[in-house]
Amino acid sequence: MTDDALEPASGPETAPETPDAEVERAPRRSRLARSAIGWAIVVLLGLVVLAATARFGVLTPWGRAFVADRLDDVSVGRYGKLHVEGLDGDVWRDFSVRRLTIVDTNGPWLSADSVRIRWDFRRLFERVVAIDEVDVGKLSLVRRPVEGPQPASSGGGQSPVSLRLAKLVARVELQPAFSDRYGLYDVAGALDVKREGGLALAAHVASLTHVGDRLDAVLDLGRSKTIFLEVHGREAGGGAIAGALGLAADQPFQVDASAAGTTSQGRFHATSRSGQLVPIEGTGAWTPTGGQGQGRIVLASTRLLSGYQQMLGPALDLQIHGAKAADGFFAIDAVSHSDNADITARGEADLGRRATGPKGLAVTILAKSAKRVVGWPDMGGGRFDGGFTLRPDGWKLEGIGSIDAPTAFGYRVARIQGPMKLIGANHMLALQATADGEGGAGQGLLPALLGARPHASAELDWVAGGRVLIKSLSV
Repeated sequence: MTDDALEPASGPETAPETPDAEVERAPRRSRLARSAIGWAIVVLLGLVVLAATARFGVLTPWGRAFVADRLDDVSVGRYGKLHVEGLDGDVWRDFSVRRLTIVDTNGPWLSADSVRIRWDFRRLFERVVAIDEVDVGKLSLVRRPVEGPQPASSGGGQSPVSLRLAKLVARVELQPAFSDRYGLYDVAGALDVKREGGLALAAHVASLTHVGDRLDAVLDLGRSKTIFLEVHGREAGGGAIAGALGLAADQPFQVDASAAGTTSQGRFHATSRSGQLVPIEGTGAWTPTGGQGQGRIVLASTRLLSGYQQMLGPALDLQIHGAKAADGFFAIDAVSHSDNADITARGEADLGRRATGPKGLAVTILAKSAKRVVGWPDMGGGRFDGGFTLRPDGWKLEGIGSIDAPTAFGYRVARIQGPMKLIGANHMLALQATADGEGGAGQGLLPALLGARPHASAELDWVAGGRVLIKSLSV
């Protein structure tokens, strides 16, 4: 046996590529390149067709019908649903609607006829809804809407787009069911709402039923450091504007309000009159070192505030003082007084930034009749001592609450007291409370079960849609 026979067998040697093999792969690469280019062209043509359909398809009757169908029955929050009739024109540039209505459980409460909108859809790529002009032939407010439950929401935060309305022209009709008196007005205005916050508004309302009656408002708030507001309105013998605000529609009405300055220094003043009443008045000023303000709201002057009148009384007086603190916040001292409830708040906060200092505000609430505030059951006075904290994403009220003599179902407790926490965030309200009672007495099953010293705890969430979620409840 030779040495060569002991060597391991090796695989066949790879033959070097020949020019012919290279030539064979070249056509394959060429075919792959042509296939990729072909698919790219197909995709590009598809995008072009899709864009052309979106742009010019809405110019066809079936395209407009498709858009109108998508708009029909769109929810308008708690105020009903939208209905659209007679959509015409170029939806992406200049279109009109023969009739638009908002319908609640009792039928249409708002209708708009002959609506024309000119806008620039290209600004959507800049996250701006840019409307050049809205012209409304006739906008009728038939009655007050029936408010439904708050629809589910994805939460707070800034708007996804800004809104810029360069020109609004409308003939507005207020029916007596809405404003106690009939009113017909020519309205002109403009609006600019920033997605980051802040708005500018100009509105001019001239009465056609009572010549000389009008309302003019110009404001610029939050878009920059500038603060400006001017509101002036008059109805010599009363009218639909006063009625729409819940005031007496048969009494002379006047309102004047102004604010001017910057976020660091400025002043404001407001006054009004409805017959012999002064529905709202206030003055104030602020500087880099602090500020102060005071005001009074006659809750009994307008039916729109009847719920607050029931809770607090016929009028509410407000005072607030603030001085610049060393840590950048303001030392706040605020007091509100009414016939039924007094509220005081002291501590550090910056209301412009929607934030309180590290310790929050010390809050005290005294109510002569807690039932007027809570609604049920029968009870005497109430008191809360605790703290209030505010952040851009929500707020919290936490402390100790007490109520005298709550009575229900034949069971009376001399006093209940315990810790509570109320949190508001993302359009939700959460309550956590524990209560211990003393002096429980009465006749029947409930007094026998709860005894003289009852104890209860609960954790509740008020969620979107007006629903209450009972997370825990024990007695």
